[in-house]
Amino acid sequence: MDCYQTMGPFMAFVHSSQLDSIFYFASISQLQDHKWQHYEKKIFGTDFKQMKHVKCHGTFYKWVQWHNLVFEITHHKLKIPTLSLWYEDYATDFNKMKTTLFDFLELENVQEQLPFEDGKTYADYFTLKERRDIIDMIQHFAKPGVWELAKRYDV
Repeated sequence: MDCYQTMGPFMAFVHSSQLDSIFYFASISQLQDHKWQHYEKKIFGTDFKQMKHVKCHGTFYKWVQWHNLVFEITHHKLKIPTLSLWYEDYATDFNKMKTTLFDFLELENVQEQLPFEDGKTYADYFTLKERRDIIDMIQHFAKPGVWELAKRYDV
């Protein structure tokens, strides 16, 4: 039995990069995209066209690959029951998420939890077109089972 919690692509990227300023984020994004462009063209070949226009595409590619690998291992290699939890769902219905988790783990809730305090989603760090490009790239590289989970972020 496996349970993993994840953040959506926009939130996970900014959170993992420790970029709490939209201005700093924009400059780092441009620098990273330019720095690795030649190498990525060689590695991705014709697939590079799916990502070259996406801001910080390398990090979003890592996000989708991480999920592809987790899905492959849990569903195909180990064939174990898996529960995917999304960070944002805790903010919308914490009690339902808590119940879902405890039921899946076959645990009894024996103590009251501290209140959940949700954080930023960072979607405002990207324009609507940038978010659309990111989602298109994720859909292109995601395995079908991963896309089924990630399509909730489709704009």
